[in-house]
Amino acid sequence: MPYQKKYYDELNIFRGIIIIWVVIGHSFYEMQPVFGFFHSYAYTFHMPAFFLLSGFLFAPKLNRAKTRKNKLSLLGERFKRLIVPYLFLTLVSYILKLIFEKYADNALPDGWNILKDVILGTNNPNGGLWFLYILFMISVIAIIISAVPIKITVIIFAALKIVTLFVNIDIPVIGSACFYGIYFFTGILLIEYYDKVSQFFSKKLSDKKNFYVFSASTAFIAAVSFVITYLYLKSEKNNIILLLICIFNIISAYLTAQLISMLKPVKPSIMTIGFYGMDIYMIGYYVQISIRVIFGSMLHLPENVYTLMMFLFGLLLPIPISKYIVRKITPARRLILGDFSSKNKES
Repeated sequence: MPYQKKYYDELNIFRGIIIIWVVIGHSFYEMQPVFGFFHSYAYTFHMPAFFLLSGFLFAPKLNRAKTRKNKLSLLGERFKRLIVPYLFLTLVSYILKLIFEKYADNALPDGWNILKDVILGTNNPNGGLWFLYILFMISVIAIIISAVPIKITVIIFAALKIVTLFVNIDIPVIGSACFYGIYFFTGILLIEYYDKVSQFFSKKLSDKKNFYVFSASTAFIAAVSFVITYLYLKSEKNNIILLLICIFNIISAYLTAQLISMLKPVKPSIMTIGFYGMDIYMIGYYVQISIRVIFGSMLHLPENVYTLMMFLFGLLLPIPISKYIVRKITPARRLILGDFSSKNKES
């Protein structure tokens, strides 16, 4: 069925929540006291949630992929949106690592090969760029098989996901597509039903009594989310349990987004973070690495101090950088954000 592009406040807030967890995951380290748990919690669900949301947002565009001409056009759009920033920021990261090699936690290894490590997406100088690469590849698959009913596609990728629970598919692109594809295609499937879901929450939460009950329930679910993740991290790792925790934590984040959408004092701030989500993802890495090099490697501040700075500035500083510089300069907007639209619009 045709999907019309719509804007849902709670999904923009959901994206804001996810990007906050992404920045947390990129700031703190697993073995840190206190902060280490937040790092581990983020990695139980934040990237699957991003693929889920990406699939949802891609569905209206995928609806256009009916003819060969339209498919090629959409492939070109996805290439500009995802691969242009991927290649440009790879080059930037490579140059910076050469210049500041002695400060790099993950220096380029001997025998680094641009064909294998960049073109196949196996070892990028900027580790966070893998998301753009894999999202592009999954998008290509979605465009190619767009004639296949989405429910069948979801079943196929659910089966592939189950395989990854028992077998490590260590093949470039294929392994990641099998691992993350189910979230992306589930996002496409969900758009068919989402209007009813959004209207249900909007109607129910407009009642004050229901709102208080929902607030308490969401707080309880969020607490359970943290507890079960903590218990899992203390136990022997199991891929099936991790998948269940991932799904539960995504649901917890979504319910939190619904709650925030009804809280006027908090909503605008998270909406702004959600709107600049991709900007934060692209630019935040360089802010965080600069802080780690200056305040960690050079000035030797305590780890908890400079990693907290990495989180705060990595989350907030990219917004004005993007708003007043990157989005204002056409080449920068295209190369860093993959935005080739004729006019940059903000909302």
